Amino acid sequence: MKNFAQLYADLDETNKTNEKVALLGAYLQNATDNDRLWALAILSGRRPKRTVATNKLKEWACQFGKIDYWLFEESYNIVGDLAETITLIIPPPTEVRHNESLSYWINYIRSLEKQDEEIARDKIIDAYGQY
Repeated sequence: MKNFAQLYADLDETNKTNEKVALLGAYLQNATDNDRLWALAILSGRRPKRTVATNKLKEWACQFGKIDYWLFEESYNIVGDLAETITLIIPPPTEVRHNESLSYWINYIRSLEKQDEEIARDKIIDAYGQY
């Protein structure tokens, strides 16, 4: 996942087509088959189906970050991006527990669809605490 996150950041930082092609080629050359498929799907706009409602992600981030919901909403209005807002309000991870692949995290997220809300909440909060 860290490799895909770095690829995404690097692609975002350049407007040079040849550089983007080189970055993507290097990633695809070193990624597993499943990670290649997911990376291409995500970069082409075909992300996985949402398995947890946005309001639940906000609520759980507030619980984990120990802030009131109204403060989250005000911050979200300023930041304008849900993932970035969540990242800014939750405590930073304190330990490296996983260096899992992109496909691992996609499957992790997809598995939440069939989970009880409390179990999904615990899994999301556990994921928030990892890097």
